[in-house]
Parts: sequence; structure tokens; C-alpha cells
Amino acid sequence: MISNGITIKQYEKLVRLGLHHFFDSVITSQEAGVEKPDVAIFELAMETMNCKAENSVMIGNNFNDDILGAINAGMSAVYLTPELKESERVIIKEKNLKLDIISDIGQIKDIM
Repeated sequence: MISNGITIKQYEKLVRLGLHHFFDSVITSQEAGVEKPDVAIFELAMETMNCKAENSVMIGNNFNDDILGAINAGMSAVYLTPELKESERVIIKEKNLKLDIISDIGQIKDIM
């Protein structure tokens, strides 16, 4: 998990939602000293998890911070959004971005 937030708050949120056991590591902007979309926070996450960008996927709901940040770091991206904005469509087309777009988190199992 990569989050622009305070470390303890992110862990509290994961525990409260019963999701903490799904994450081996949580990288926050507080720890990294930079926020998404800065490539450095994605690189820190991959280094922490001993992963390479070409084998990493960011699933996010913020186009600029999560999706463009991950793609700029060399990762694959899955955009979770109920509906693409026209400005996002334009960027995807202009930059010829390759990403999966889903409207429900349950769709992850279908594309992974």
C-alpha cells in the first residue's frame, strides 16, 4: 500500500476495515518524505517489497496521484473509478497509456 498520509492513521484504517492482513508493507508520504505522484514514493515501495517496476501493479482511485505516478515509475496501473472524466480520456489517448480501468474493486480478480 502506498498512501499520502500519516503512517499510524493508515494502519488504523486498515485494521478498522479488517484489511491489514492483505498488506505486507505500508509506505506513506510521512515515511518517504514525498507524496504521490512523486516517483520516489513508488520506488521506495518497490525497494521495500524487493520488486521491480515491470512486475508491480498500482491499484488506485486517483488518476493523477496513483495512476500517473505509478506509470511514471514504470509500473502497471489499474484505475478504480465509477466513470472516466473527459480530461482523463484525453490524457490516456494523448500519452497512449496502457492501463486497466475498473468500476468495482471486485473486478480485480478478473484482470490479475
